[in-house]
Amino acid sequence: MAVSPFGALVAAARVTVTSRSADPIFERELLGGSGEVIVLSGGAALGSAQVGMLETLAGAGIRPALLLGTSAGAINACFFAGDPTPRGARNLADIWMELTTRKVFGTTTHRAANLLRGRSGLSSPQGLREVISDNLPYQRIEEAPTPVGVVTTHLRTGTAVLHRTGSAVQVLLASAAIPGVFPPVRLSRMSAPTLPGTHVDGGVRCMVPVEMALAQRPKRVWVLDVATAVKATRSYHPGSLDPVATGFAMAIAAQAEATEEAERDAHVHVIHLPMGAVRRLRSAMDFSRGQALYDAGRQEAERVLAQVL
Repeated sequence: MAVSPFGALVAAARVTVTSRSADPIFERELLGGSGEVIVLSGGAALGSAQVGMLETLAGAGIRPALLLGTSAGAINACFFAGDPTPRGARNLADIWMELTTRKVFGTTTHRAANLLRGRSGLSSPQGLREVISDNLPYQRIEEAPTPVGVVTTHLRTGTAVLHRTGSAVQVLLASAAIPGVFPPVRLSRMSAPTLPGTHVDGGVRCMVPVEMALAQRPKRVWVLDVATAVKATRSYHPGSLDPVATGFAMAIAAQAEATEEAERDAHVHVIHLPMGAVRRLRSAMDFSRGQALYDAGRQEAERVLAQVL
């Protein structure tokens, strides 16, 4: 299938950053508390399913010592870190149910106008900024009641970076800055002490930060993976006009082997969003089935817990 001009542009950006990658930047720390780590993948609108998974884990008494997330998963991780209980998950679910494609990505007309104007991103990050700043109960990552880390990609070097300190809003916007969709985010030393500079979506280099979790020597790791289910959306293919699908196609292909290897670790339990749960979605930008995804996430987490606990 021929690659569209815009699809080729986004795919080329992904390949360029990936090919220049260096070792990821993150700190190893001794975990306190339960020793449990929850890892949340990127997934755009599919992140609603992770909230159902989180509620199920919390209801089973699993209290994380650390949450690590990428892109939409990073946003969920930071919100859940404020209240890692079933109540906190339900409050987060309420936020997801209010989201629309227009709120997060703008209208098709606005995206087309930005493309014609040569903007660095099709969509303005203002809608996403408002969702985060209006609802997140703390300003800096290190202020979260439960330790949390956010993954971004340093644009110049292509390095995956785990931020455990810094401005929560700015770093989260960078973690979700899908190349071609949202503009890159310039992070100052105050906003991102770990590595200032221009950053983009963490999924470019680290869609599922399970290796970062294992480096902390946890007792157990729960991986809430909704990224692979993007393959079942109608617009998924490398030549798609949907830039989110294009980006996921490149990122998933580049990182599939590492994720599969992590799944064989006895300390890692992966909860995948079933492909069938997203077959009615137009794309990963489609927020129209938030409740159905939430329910599917809960059901799959219950199934996995029944086998593990």
